[in-house]
Amino acid sequence: MNPKIYQLLLEMKEVLTDIFQSGMFSVHDTTIEKMKELASLSSQYGLAFAGNSFTSLAQILEGQRHTIKEYDGEAIPIFCKLNQYINVCIKKVEYDDARNNMIRKEEE
Repeated sequence: MNPKIYQLLLEMKEVLTDIFQSGMFSVHDTTIEKMKELASLSSQYGLAFAGNSFTSLAQILEGQRHTIKEYDGEAIPIFCKLNQYINVCIKKVEYDDARNNMIRKEEE
């Protein structure tokens, strides 16, 4: 297992949890900055979908923080797809790690 990618995925999940708990209208500045950082890191590690999604989500959430217009729900589909993507990636990393451990034990 690549522990850096696994840790990155867990950080992504944590940020999504923070957004969910705080609500789409009251996302903290630190959370938006963390999203931008995760977007960059995701792209560097080859997780392009996560990088693009975090960039889009950060822009939308940052833009709507100080408005009083009716919420159009633009961020929700991005949030949901990103959450599913992260869950699948976490399961894939865990599966690959378990498979590699089994192969190693069989070779011993």
